[in-house]
Amino acid sequence: HRRSISGTAQPKLLLDPPRNGVVQVAVHLRRFDITTIASRSKRVHHDHFFVNAIQEIRDLVPSPWRVSVNVMTSTLFAHQAATLRRSASTMYPNATLHLNDKETDTFHAFVTADILVLDWSRFSHLAGLWSRGIKIASEFRYATDCDALWVAATENGHVDKEGFRTAWQEWTSKTPE
Repeated sequence: HRRSISGTAQPKLLLDPPRNGVVQVAVHLRRFDITTIASRSKRVHHDHFFVNAIQEIRDLVPSPWRVSVNVMTSTLFAHQAATLRRSASTMYPNATLHLNDKETDTFHAFVTADILVLDWSRFSHLAGLWSRGIKIASEFRYATDCDALWVAATENGHVDKEGFRTAWQEWTSKTPE
Protein backbone atom coordinates (compact mmCIF):
# COMPACT_ATOMS: atom_id res chain seq x y z
CA HIS A 1 0.00 0.00 0.00
CA ARG A 2 1.07 3.53 -0.68
CA ARG A 3 1.50 5.93 2.21
CA SER A 4 0.36 9.52 2.20
CA ILE A 5 2.39 12.38 3.59
CA SER A 6 0.58 12.04 6.92
CA GLY A 7 1.62 8.36 7.12
CA THR A 8 -1.85 6.85 6.76
CA ALA A 9 -2.27 3.98 4.33
CA GLN A 10 -3.79 4.86 0.97
CA PRO A 11 -6.33 2.44 -0.49
CA LYS A 12 -5.27 -0.10 -3.07
CA LEU A 13 -6.93 1.03 -6.28
CA LEU A 14 -9.25 -1.76 -7.45
CA LEU A 15 -10.71 0.10 -10.42
CA ASP A 16 -8.77 1.18 -13.46
CA PRO A 17 -7.81 4.84 -13.41
CA PRO A 18 -10.26 7.18 -15.13
CA ARG A 19 -9.96 7.02 -18.92
CA ASN A 20 -11.76 8.88 -21.63
CA GLY A 21 -14.76 6.96 -22.84
CA VAL A 22 -14.71 4.23 -20.15
CA VAL A 23 -17.38 3.98 -17.46
CA GLN A 24 -16.29 2.08 -14.35
CA VAL A 25 -19.16 0.09 -12.81
CA ALA A 26 -18.73 -1.37 -9.31
CA VAL A 27 -21.22 -4.06 -8.27
CA HIS A 28 -21.67 -5.02 -4.62
CA LEU A 29 -22.45 -8.74 -4.74
CA ARG A 30 -23.20 -10.07 -1.26
CA ARG A 31 -22.91 -13.81 -0.98
CA PHE A 32 -20.93 -15.65 1.69
CA ASP A 33 -20.65 -12.79 4.19
CA ILE A 34 -24.11 -13.62 5.56
CA THR A 35 -24.42 -16.83 7.50
CA THR A 36 -28.15 -17.56 7.87
CA ILE A 37 -30.60 -18.39 5.10
CA ALA A 38 -33.33 -16.27 6.71
CA SER A 39 -31.06 -13.25 6.84
CA ARG A 40 -29.77 -13.86 3.31
CA SER A 41 -33.26 -13.72 1.79
CA LYS A 42 -33.74 -10.22 3.19
CA ARG A 43 -30.22 -8.88 2.65
CA VAL A 44 -29.03 -10.30 -0.67
CA HIS A 45 -30.26 -9.81 -4.22
CA HIS A 46 -30.48 -12.84 -6.48
CA ASP A 47 -28.05 -13.11 -9.39
CA HIS A 48 -30.74 -12.14 -11.91
CA PHE A 49 -30.92 -8.69 -10.25
CA PHE A 50 -27.27 -8.04 -11.09
CA VAL A 51 -27.31 -9.75 -14.49
CA ASN A 52 -30.29 -7.64 -15.56
CA ALA A 53 -28.94 -4.41 -14.06
CA ILE A 54 -25.53 -4.86 -15.72
CA GLN A 55 -27.09 -5.64 -19.11
CA GLU A 56 -29.41 -2.66 -18.87
CA ILE A 57 -26.53 -0.37 -17.88
CA ARG A 58 -24.57 -1.63 -20.92
CA ASP A 59 -27.61 -0.89 -23.11
CA LEU A 60 -28.27 2.54 -21.59
CA VAL A 61 -24.72 3.92 -21.63
CA PRO A 62 -24.51 5.74 -24.96
CA SER A 63 -21.90 5.08 -27.60
CA PRO A 64 -18.94 5.70 -27.80
CA TRP A 65 -18.66 5.12 -24.03
CA ARG A 66 -17.53 1.62 -22.99
CA VAL A 67 -18.57 -0.11 -19.78
CA SER A 68 -16.07 -1.86 -17.49
CA VAL A 69 -17.80 -4.00 -14.84
CA ASN A 70 -16.14 -4.84 -11.51
CA VAL A 71 -17.90 -7.31 -9.21
CA MET A 72 -16.90 -6.88 -5.56
CA THR A 73 -17.65 -9.71 -3.14
CA SER A 74 -16.23 -11.61 -0.19
CA THR A 75 -16.35 -14.94 1.59
CA LEU A 76 -16.13 -15.92 5.23
CA PHE A 77 -14.35 -19.21 4.55
CA ALA A 78 -11.58 -20.08 2.10
CA HIS A 79 -13.41 -23.10 0.64
CA GLN A 80 -16.19 -20.78 -0.56
CA ALA A 81 -13.85 -18.78 -2.78
CA ALA A 82 -13.61 -21.41 -5.54
CA THR A 83 -17.39 -21.76 -5.64
CA LEU A 84 -17.80 -18.02 -5.85
CA ARG A 85 -15.17 -17.70 -8.60
CA ARG A 86 -16.91 -20.36 -10.72
CA SER A 87 -20.32 -18.81 -10.16
CA ALA A 88 -19.12 -15.29 -10.95
CA SER A 89 -17.29 -16.32 -14.12
CA THR A 90 -20.49 -17.99 -15.37
CA MET A 91 -22.95 -15.28 -14.31
CA TYR A 92 -20.74 -12.27 -15.09
CA PRO A 93 -18.42 -13.43 -17.90
CA ASN A 94 -17.22 -9.98 -18.99
CA ALA A 95 -16.63 -8.63 -15.49
CA THR A 96 -13.55 -8.43 -13.31
CA LEU A 97 -14.09 -10.27 -10.02
CA HIS A 98 -12.66 -8.70 -6.87
CA LEU A 99 -12.80 -11.31 -4.11
CA ASN A 100 -11.94 -10.71 -0.45
CA ASP A 101 -10.23 -7.37 -0.93
CA LYS A 102 -9.78 -5.18 2.12
CA GLU A 103 -12.99 -3.44 3.10
CA THR A 104 -11.35 -0.02 2.88
CA ASP A 105 -10.19 -0.72 -0.69
CA THR A 106 -13.64 -1.99 -1.69
CA PHE A 107 -15.33 1.02 -0.08
CA HIS A 108 -12.97 3.32 -1.99
CA ALA A 109 -13.88 1.53 -5.24
CA PHE A 110 -17.59 1.93 -4.49
CA VAL A 111 -17.21 5.64 -3.78
CA THR A 112 -15.06 6.36 -6.84
CA ALA A 113 -16.96 4.20 -9.36
CA ASP A 114 -18.78 6.04 -12.11
CA ILE A 115 -21.78 3.74 -11.52
CA LEU A 116 -22.39 1.77 -8.31
CA VAL A 117 -24.88 -1.11 -8.25
CA LEU A 118 -25.93 -1.66 -4.64
CA ASP A 119 -26.94 -4.85 -2.91
CA TRP A 120 -29.17 -4.58 0.17
CA SER A 121 -26.34 -3.46 2.40
CA ARG A 122 -25.46 -0.58 4.68
CA PHE A 123 -21.87 -0.89 3.42
CA SER A 124 -22.63 -0.09 -0.21
CA HIS A 125 -25.43 2.32 0.79
CA LEU A 126 -22.98 4.40 2.81
CA ALA A 127 -20.57 4.39 -0.13
CA GLY A 128 -23.45 5.51 -2.34
CA LEU A 129 -24.07 8.47 -0.08
CA TRP A 130 -20.43 9.54 -0.53
CA SER A 131 -20.29 8.77 -4.25
CA ARG A 132 -20.49 11.42 -6.93
CA GLY A 133 -21.38 8.75 -9.50
CA ILE A 134 -24.66 7.17 -10.52
CA LYS A 135 -26.18 4.74 -8.01
CA ILE A 136 -28.47 1.86 -9.03
CA ALA A 137 -30.55 0.59 -6.11
CA SER A 138 -33.76 -1.26 -5.47
CA GLU A 139 -36.02 -0.26 -2.59
CA PHE A 140 -34.17 -0.69 0.68
CA ARG A 141 -34.75 0.20 4.30
CA TYR A 142 -32.60 3.31 3.76
CA ALA A 143 -33.26 6.14 1.33
CA THR A 144 -32.43 5.30 -2.27
CA ASP A 145 -33.65 8.52 -3.86
CA CYS A 146 -31.22 10.96 -2.30
CA ASP A 147 -30.65 13.02 -5.46
CA ALA A 148 -30.90 12.80 -9.26
CA LEU A 149 -27.94 10.39 -9.39
CA TRP A 150 -29.85 7.65 -7.51
CA VAL A 151 -31.69 5.46 -10.02
CA ALA A 152 -34.39 3.01 -9.03
CA ALA A 153 -34.29 -0.64 -10.02
CA THR A 154 -36.89 -3.33 -9.47
CA GLU A 155 -36.09 -6.40 -7.39
CA ASN A 156 -35.46 -8.13 -10.74
CA GLY A 157 -32.78 -5.58 -11.65
CA HIS A 158 -34.75 -3.65 -14.24
CA VAL A 159 -33.40 -0.12 -14.19
CA ASP A 160 -35.66 2.94 -14.45
CA LYS A 161 -34.58 3.96 -17.95
CA GLU A 162 -35.77 7.55 -17.76
CA GLY A 163 -34.19 7.92 -14.32
CA PHE A 164 -30.93 6.56 -15.72
CA ARG A 165 -30.98 8.96 -18.67
CA THR A 166 -31.55 11.88 -16.29
CA ALA A 167 -28.75 10.70 -14.00
CA TRP A 168 -26.46 10.17 -17.00
CA GLN A 169 -27.02 13.74 -18.19
CA GLU A 170 -26.38 15.06 -14.69
CA TRP A 171 -23.24 12.94 -14.24
CA THR A 172 -21.75 13.70 -17.66
CA SER A 173 -22.36 17.43 -17.18
CA LYS A 174 -20.09 17.29 -14.11
CA THR A 175 -17.54 14.76 -15.40
CA PRO A 176 -14.70 15.76 -17.73
CA GLU A 177 -14.43 13.45 -20.74
